[in-house]
Amino acid sequence: AVDDGTCRQEAEVGRVTKLSEDYIPSVQRWRRRLKQFVAATEQYLRRSSSSLEAELEQGNADTSEDYPRVGMYVLNWLILTKYGVGFRLSDGTTIGALYNDSTSLLKLRTDNVADSFVYVRPFETSSSIGHYSESTIPPQLEKKRHILHAIEKKVVRDFSANIDFGITGDMEPGKVRYPLQMYSTDTAIVFLLMGNVLQFNMNDHSKLFLYQEGHMLYKNGRERWHFDLREGPRMLVCNKTIDIERFLMCLGYAQRALAQWNLSK
Repeated sequence: AVDDGTCRQEAEVGRVTKLSEDYIPSVQRWRRRLKQFVAATEQYLRRSSSSLEAELEQGNADTSEDYPRVGMYVLNWLILTKYGVGFRLSDGTTIGALYNDSTSLLKLRTDNVADSFVYVRPFETSSSIGHYSESTIPPQLEKKRHILHAIEKKVVRDFSANIDFGITGDMEPGKVRYPLQMYSTDTAIVFLLMGNVLQFNMNDHSKLFLYQEGHMLYKNGRERWHFDLREGPRMLVCNKTIDIERFLMCLGYAQRALAQWNLSK
């Protein structure tokens, strides 16, 4: 059974504005979906052992690689309480920072092209996005660029860029992706990403992605599992490679984090 306790908030960066209102219903739907899926799975597992064994013998989970990919995700991150959160994205080269004032600065690197910067300022109804080269970045962004440079040095030095293409799929050239919000607790760190993706990195190093309408991708070590919630719990139970108890614990952490995330501020 999933622990129903609470988790302690440790940090939060970014804020919800009218710009991200489309994301709020998605998060609220995921709150309900996770609760319903966990309850249905636990009820499913309470059936007689003979009934479960018979079903396991009859069918196997879908283990194909033919599932929708998550897209760009946060590969590495670094929380700097004074400034915000730094990150490297899953293209392996984009370094960025989401600052405490809810702005973002990203450094983009492309083969045979000089580094460029993207600065994002969220307003109530739109975002101001500025594109700059190393020589044209405005003086008022110098401090933020200095912070980003320090983040880049530390991330490149201390973290490996192990990209999982089973998560990210093919990159979309020219499209700028970045986290809108970060929320961390004593059990997980959560990123709300562009594209209505929720990324959870748990303290046990497992990852959970909630994306599109009802897709979940769970990664633990080298193993990766995709589930479509519309299939119900049978697909999960029939999967002989997953640790169901550990997976349900991961979903419980995600439930609690979403329940305590203040999306109305």
